[in-house]
Amino acid sequence: MKRVFLFLFASLSGANSWSGSPLMDANFVNAKDVYQMCSSSYERDAFRCKYYLLGVYDSIKYQRKSGEILCMKGVVNFEQLKSSYLNYSNKFKYGVDALEKYNGAYWLDAALISDYPCPKTNKALQRDG
Repeated sequence: MKRVFLFLFASLSGANSWSGSPLMDANFVNAKDVYQMCSSSYERDAFRCKYYLLGVYDSIKYQRKSGEILCMKGVVNFEQLKSSYLNYSNKFKYGVDALEKYNGAYWLDAALISDYPCPKTNKALQRDG
């Protein structure tokens, strides 16, 4: 019974289709790999890009205090994340090939901070009493 469950889980989760991919790296997914997935025309890469960016965004959002650094209004969708990631990567002064030195999650965070900065507030006006 246990073997059947493990086989079904591996089959349904697509474990075999992920082997050898950058997402299975024990260290981290570098920014160049994410860029290549997100700019690829292959459906499998688009799937990987979508769920990588959404997962990283969820992590970023829940690790921060409300209103800290990143100010995105309303519902955030995958296309916003992808656009932000690709645009930020294309502006990188050392070129896309140099992105392999950076963590993909860090790169998405930097892209979002660049595209959706919070306005500066006057801390003195926010004091109680």
